[in-house]
Amino acid sequence: MGNCAVGRLTLAASASSGLSVSFSVISGPATVSGNTLTITGAGTVVVAANQSGNSTYGPAQATQKLTVNQAQLTVTANNASMTYGGIVPTLSGTVTGVVAGDGITASYFTQASSTSTAGNYPIVATLNDPNGKLGNYAVINTSGTLTIGKATPAVSWATSASIPYGTALGSSQLNATSTVAGSFSYSPSAGTVLTAGSHNISVNFTPTDATDYQQGSTEAKRLALNRVAGIFEAPKDKS
Repeated sequence: MGNCAVGRLTLAASASSGLSVSFSVISGPATVSGNTLTITGAGTVVVAANQSGNSTYGPAQATQKLTVNQAQLTVTANNASMTYGGIVPTLSGTVTGVVAGDGITASYFTQASSTSTAGNYPIVATLNDPNGKLGNYAVINTSGTLTIGKATPAVSWATSASIPYGTALGSSQLNATSTVAGSFSYSPSAGTVLTAGSHNISVNFTPTDATDYQQGSTEAKRLALNRVAGIFEAPKDKS
C-alpha cells in the first residue's frame, strides 16, 4: 500500500472465488468502516482483506502494510514592536497544517518586558496539544522578533516672565526639565545679553542613557517673545 499522510483511504480487493471481501485493521493507528480506512496517527498500519469462505472455498486473508507519514505542521510567530518603557503588545502568529479535530493551538511568549532595554528579543511559539496528537506531525517552528525601540525623552519648559533689556539669560529662563537624566544645551547660552526685541531660544536635551533613549534628538523651541518680549532699552541721559 506504500506511504500516506493522515487522512482517509478507500480500500479495494477481490477474491478469485468471487466471494465478498471485508476489511479489518490488524495493527496500527487506523480504523476501518466498510471499505474506508481512516488514519488516526502516524506509524505503520497493517490492513487485512478477509474472505470468510463457503462450502466450496475456505476462508482466506491477505494483508498489506501501510506507512503513515507525519503531517507537516507549521507555526510562525509574528514580529512585533514597542517603545522602551511601554507595554508589551499582544503576541500572535499562525498555525497551519492541523487536521480538523486534533485541537492543536499555539501560545506565544517573549522574555522581554516593559523594563527591558531597547533591542531585539525572540518571540517563541509553544504548541498546546490537549488531545495528544502532536506526535503525528513534523513541526516547523519559526520564531518572531520583538523590537523595542528607543524612547524619546519628554522635555518640559515653562514660560517665564519677560526680562528687561540688559539682563543676561540665566537659570530663570533656561530652566527646562526632563523626567530622565541628561544634559541640556541652550542657544543662546546662559550669560547672553539679548538686544531689545523678540528672539528664538532653543534647548537640546541629550539623555545619559543612550541605549534606551534617542540621543540628542529631543528639542524644544519657543519664541523668546514669550520669554523676553518685555525687553526694553533704558532711556538715554539727556543731560
